[in-house]
Amino acid sequence: FRGKHNAFEWAEKAAANAKANGLIVCLSLCATKDFITQNNLVQYAELAKNWGISFIQILEPKAVGHYAGKDVFVGDNQIQLLENFFITYNYNKNYTSYPLIVYHSFYSRRVACGGGGKHYVYVDTDGDVHNCPFCQHKMFSALHDDVKENLRLITLNSCSVFKPSTKSELL
Repeated sequence: FRGKHNAFEWAEKAAANAKANGLIVCLSLCATKDFITQNNLVQYAELAKNWGISFIQILEPKAVGHYAGKDVFVGDNQIQLLENFFITYNYNKNYTSYPLIVYHSFYSRRVACGGGGKHYVYVDTDGDVHNCPFCQHKMFSALHDDVKENLRLITLNSCSVFKPSTKSELL
């Protein structure tokens, strides 16, 4: 994924060094269509457990960066696999020795984005403000636009990817 020779070994050494120095270590998994299988998810959890990782963060790919212009959105069957993985490894007593699973989209699909401009915003390195770090939808420029008025406006809208569910969908 990184396109660098030895990237896996570097990540392994970095995790070990961080752990040796008392830091909490997280592995972020960009769950692509090609990766999402029951076998791959189990192997990833085993790897994280063996490395002593504190938590795994699952991110769904967005059509930006390396994926710009590509159909990267995962389908319903893959979402179900990810959600079952999240629930099993976090709530089944047989998996208490495994790292916690953080899966933002699990909650976002049910109650809308945790950010969405209501609880936090994301400002990128260009000074562009997004309603959350996962949407990659520029709302305004913190460098050139009226920040106070735009922050007021951004809180009136939800995340551009995850819209709020109705109460019946939550039950």
